Amino acid sequence: SRKLNADEVKLHQAALAANEKTLTVKDAEKLLSDPMTRMATINFLLGAICEGYVQGSGGVNAFRAVVKNEMDIKKDMSPGQSMVLRHIQASRNDGIWPKHLKTKTELHKTVTGRCLKSLVHKQLIRSIKAVWHPTRKIYIPAHLEPLVELTGGPWYTDSELDTESTKLLSTVCLHYIRDRSFPKQSGKQSAQGQLRLYTIGTAPSYSSAQQIQHFLSKSKITETELGVEHVEMLLRVLELDGEVEMVGPPVILSRVVCIMLSLLDPCIHVQCLGSRSGV
Repeated sequence: SRKLNADEVKLHQAALAANEKTLTVKDAEKLLSDPMTRMATINFLLGAICEGYVQGSGGVNAFRAVVKNEMDIKKDMSPGQSMVLRHIQASRNDGIWPKHLKTKTELHKTVTGRCLKSLVHKQLIRSIKAVWHPTRKIYIPAHLEPLVELTGGPWYTDSELDTESTKLLSTVCLHYIRDRSFPKQSGKQSAQGQLRLYTIGTAPSYSSAQQIQHFLSKSKITETELGVEHVEMLLRVLELDGEVEMVGPPVILSRVVCIMLSLLDPCIHVQCLGSRSGV
């Protein structure tokens, strides 16, 4: 086949540099404004060195660049392997079970199994275990990360819930919030179980999920990378356990502070308990 022209190189390089080597149609429009040129360029790339249209993130139409070694591997594939690969690529990071593959391809179970084994060996696909069905293999394209719903995210290790790690992180979050919910206590007050409170005018800005996530990341308590959404999950558990209270999302403070301040000021009571009815 002929060499790529300037427009084709431009789109192909952009696809290679993009996340998951996938370029959306909107991205292509930004790079090549002329519709006729853009369509001709995309059509040539799809027939030469890019995959057909795939569903990008959010269901957006896109196409994925194929590197040279991947193209060479695909040339030697059997029709059955090509069919199985197409269905796995279409499933993206949702993955697909062998049973569903067999139904979609109408291939014999033994043939489907051989195709899967060959594609895994060629490093075009990989198998994962879903936390809800640990005995079943799910296949996804090798270059994609599976959905959190399949792997369980940072709370699961080898498809098993890591309860010790989760409890440790929850405890660290709780201590972080408590340390910022009360003024420093003297040794005598701590021994007597007394709690000092901030006065209304001197109360600090209480802890947010973003601040706690930054603290966890900086302290290196866990090697697992936690996002703000993961911290919010931990805080939700603490809230359900009655350990913390939400104050005007996304701020968290100790439940003890809420209860004690509610005795001093009904308005604070309303704010802490998240209900403004009758105010």
